[in-house]
Amino acid sequence: MPAWTIAKKIESQSYEEAAAAWCQYLTAWGGLVYNSDIEKRNCCIFTGASSSAAIGGMQIVKSFGLQAYAISRTLAKKEKLLNVGYDEVLSLTDPKLEENIMDLTNGIGFDLAYDCVGGEYFINLLNTAKPQALIINYGNLNLNSSNIKTLPLLAKRIHIRFHSIFDTMRFQNQREEGINWINDKIKKRILKPIISKIFHLDDIVDAHKYLAEGNQLGKTIVVT
Repeated sequence: MPAWTIAKKIESQSYEEAAAAWCQYLTAWGGLVYNSDIEKRNCCIFTGASSSAAIGGMQIVKSFGLQAYAISRTLAKKEKLLNVGYDEVLSLTDPKLEENIMDLTNGIGFDLAYDCVGGEYFINLLNTAKPQALIINYGNLNLNSSNIKTLPLLAKRIHIRFHSIFDTMRFQNQREEGINWINDKIKKRILKPIISKIFHLDDIVDAHKYLAEGNQLGKTIVVT
């Protein structure tokens, strides 16, 4: 492995926590913190809310004092999502999703979103974003098309950014800044990975089955 892809483990971390940290936190730092004016924003919407990526992003925005609203496919994990730190939980498939988002934001709309679903549901975010909101898309779990027109985007001056961890890793200054920021927050226990389950490499098939079931909350770790 190239040396620049390796980050030193913090002494207080377990190896499992160290393995769980980087993909979620560095992706979220690059999308939500770096060049995003996060200090000026009030709330953030998270789709795919039970994923480690979304939970990592939630912990980050909460450290800036933002409200964090989870959108999960159903409400089956609502209590668990509230327990890990979200302020409210909505269902992605609820026909009243847009109405519920507007109720949560006092009719104003959200000003930041961290989206891994995309597809046909992306229009719901565009319709409930406040003027000059920022939507960061880092995934495409829904492969269907969305009926998006240009005029509403122009009228509200919505900013849309597509982001991957590699957009941070390939630039030395961003990579080092992000790693230093995350390590500082982990040392202060502001960020702490949520580990859903740990498997041994011998049980890798079971690990994949566990992920396929979609019942995890946080990171799934495989150890050797």
